[in-house]
Amino acid sequence: MTAILSYIVVFIQQYLVPFIFSIGLIFFFYAIIKYFIIGPGEEPEREEGRLYFIKANVWFFAGMVIYITVAAIVAFVTWVGELPVDTRTGEGVLEVPDTPQVRSD
Repeated sequence: MTAILSYIVVFIQQYLVPFIFSIGLIFFFYAIIKYFIIGPGEEPEREEGRLYFIKANVWFFAGMVIYITVAAIVAFVTWVGELPVDTRTGEGVLEVPDTPQVRSD
């Protein structure tokens, strides 16, 4: 099960998020062309350029949110996996060095 999750995380972090950022970058460059190069004299072209700037920001923000969410979930799952838990009782066990351990067998 963990292998499948690790493949999903790798896919999201290495393929999906860069793809979303690249879409945002394409919108950003297209907005620059529409707003500054094609549209200085034409107001409809400038308005379309503004809309593409907004779309670029939305795609960048979506990529950032997905990346941060996946990173937080992976960090949380890793952190939970490292917690010392007694498998018999399910209670947390704090291991302090150089102390005698009491067994309840």
